[in-house]
Amino acid sequence: MNIKVLGGGCKSCEALLASVKEAVAKKGIDAEIEYITDMENRQRIQKWI
Repeated sequence: MNIKVLGGGCKSCEALLASVKEAVAKKGIDAEIEYITDMENRQRIQKWI
């Protein structure tokens, strides 16, 4: 599983990333977590959401 966390690098986004990592670990999910902060990739991905 691949989980993408999109954010601008602010404290709220960092907290979200930490929460996602904690939840994945707590549930024992085998996942790759990506933290995407650059605007070009965020816009490209958001088109698919």
